[in-house]
Amino acid sequence: MYDVFARTIDYDAYASFIRTHEPEDTTAIGLFACGTGRLLATVADRYEIAVGFDRSSAMLSQATARTDAPTIVADLRTCVVPGRFDVVTILGNSLVHLAPQDNGPDPFQIVLSNAFESLRPGGVLLCDFIPPSSVIDGHVMEAVATDDPYQITRTIVTRVTNRDAGGLGPAGRYTYAYKIEDRRTNRTARVSATAPIRGYRPASVLRTALDVGFTEAALVESSPESDEALAARKPT
Repeated sequence: MYDVFARTIDYDAYASFIRTHEPEDTTAIGLFACGTGRLLATVADRYEIAVGFDRSSAMLSQATARTDAPTIVADLRTCVVPGRFDVVTILGNSLVHLAPQDNGPDPFQIVLSNAFESLRPGGVLLCDFIPPSSVIDGHVMEAVATDDPYQITRTIVTRVTNRDAGGLGPAGRYTYAYKIEDRRTNRTARVSATAPIRGYRPASVLRTALDVGFTEAALVESSPESDEALAARKPT
C-alpha cells in the first residue's frame, strides 16, 4: 500500500532538489532508504553509478522491477559503503521512522556517520526531516488513493511518548489504519499497523552533522515531501 500513495509524490522535484545541491562532476549516488525505487528509477540514468539501499527486501523487489539500477538490502543504521559516493541521499522522510535507543549512540548520529563514511572527499549528504512543530500528539492525517478496483483510505494518528528523545526532538509512534474497498464487490477490509515517529530540531541536526565530521552543514530549501532539509559536505 505504500507504493499506491507514493504515486502522488513528485519525484522529478526530488531529482531537481538533488541536482541543485550535488557536487560538480557527480558520477556516483547512493540512495539510502530508497523504498520501492521510484526516485532511484527517476535519477539512475543521470549517473555512472546509482545504487539503492533499503531494509525491506519486499520494497526492493518492486524497485528492481522498476529500474535496472542495483539495489542492496541494508538498514540505515548499519549501511556503510566506504568512500563510494559523491552524493548520499536519505529522503522521503525516512528519518522520521528512526526510533531512538535507550543506550549507546543515538541512531540518528549513527546514520549520519554511516553516510559520512560512504561519501568520497567533497561528497554531499542530502536528507530531509520533520521539525518538532510537525509532531503533534493526537494529530490525524487522512489520505485517499485508488488502485483499480480498490479505493484505499489511510488514516494516521500521531502519539508522542517522549518530548525530547536523545536531545534531538520529540518521539512517539504513528498508528496507521487502512480501509480497503473493493468497488466491484462492495467488500471492505481493514488493516492497521504502527511505526516509530520522530521530529528533529534543526539546530540539533546541524550540530550532529558537524559532530560526525562534516565541515559544511546547512539547512536548505525543503524537499518536496518534508518541512526541512540538510545539505552537509565532507571535507576534501
